[in-house]
Amino acid sequence: MRNESVQEFLARGGSITKCPVVESTEKEQNVKSVVAGPAVILQLDEAELLYGEKSTRKVKDKPINLDGIDLSVLDGDLLKSLGI
Repeated sequence: MRNESVQEFLARGGSITKCPVVESTEKEQNVKSVVAGPAVILQLDEAELLYGEKSTRKVKDKPINLDGIDLSVLDGDLLKSLGI
């Protein structure tokens, strides 16, 4: 993006208008801070110990679908890890 001086803006036909000042009729509002104190940064394992946050998801063993796979080309260690 190119920066442009006021002289260049006026030279290419731009115009500057002065807007009138608008007085605000609203009163200032004082808002209290909702933060009770400094932020406490915990690591995930510390948060689990202190606040009892534990994962409720259980990992389900999904059956492996071997349809359409040529097992003869797979490595022996891979077959053992698959339980075949």
